[in-house]
Amino acid sequence: MFSSSGCREGQGKSGGYRIIVFYQIGERVFFVHGFPKSEQENISQTQQDKFRDMAAIFLELPDNKLAELVATKEFTEVKSHEKE
Repeated sequence: MFSSSGCREGQGKSGGYRIIVFYQIGERVFFVHGFPKSEQENISQTQQDKFRDMAAIFLELPDNKLAELVATKEFTEVKSHEKE
């Protein structure tokens, strides 16, 4: 699991945001959650523990289950080689 932060243009650090991403290097990346730091400074330990549990489940999903979740629009797939 990975949490990152960034700044929205012209907002400074307090105008930044945090994102929660689950990933396996060279395999899969899931964007899970994002929020402005002005609304919440960081996630709680309880939230962190729950995200860690979710990551273990998401990262072990077989390809056919991921395809099903994408087909039913429960997940959205973004491929790195696709252009807008």
